[in-house]
Amino acid sequence: ITQFHDDLKKGFWNRSIEEKDMWTSLYNKNVGIIGYGHIGKNIAKLLKPFNCHIIGFKKTIKESSDNLFNEVTTDLSYAIDQSQILFITLPSNESTKEIISKELLTKMNGKYIINVGRGDTVNEEGLYEALKGGILAGAALDVWFNYPGKNEEPVLPAYKPFWELPNVIFSPHKSSHVEEAVKAMIDDTFDNIRMYLKTGKPGNIVLLSF
Repeated sequence: ITQFHDDLKKGFWNRSIEEKDMWTSLYNKNVGIIGYGHIGKNIAKLLKPFNCHIIGFKKTIKESSDNLFNEVTTDLSYAIDQSQILFITLPSNESTKEIISKELLTKMNGKYIINVGRGDTVNEEGLYEALKGGILAGAALDVWFNYPGKNEEPVLPAYKPFWELPNVIFSPHKSSHVEEAVKAMIDDTFDNIRMYLKTGKPGNIVLLSF
């Protein structure tokens, strides 16, 4: 979409029906969600109308009554192998850092990655090389490897030049930048406070180990 948008602003109409120019639909795809938590479950809900076969990955699995996922596995390689599209929703901690390793990325032929978790869960060099070399079909990245902090000067989001690649879509860690999401986060905060006051534990806990 980004490429077509930029071309059409210059008057170029990309309407080719050649296979290389065709878009890829979510419909009927095998989708892996790496991170079987609050965010992952909500992504699974959004995918249901597309008739996706949804595979959830989590290090440990407790009994669950939800039917959002067609499969839940503790085998990361299996989840990746069986998926055409991968959503990464993991938190950043010692056990998730570069869990999507350079070795795994070299095996992701024709797959798409959408990372809305944390940038350091994916090996940066491996991701860049897989995208540049055409192993990965594409990536949508909302989380990054380099952040501005309090720096007022422009700061590029990575150490590798992802911005030179045509198969990457960027956003500045703002995938929740809608009014409804902000309201939901406020409501969720109050729900967690209420639960803590009643039980001594909040509802949503980000673990230091995965």
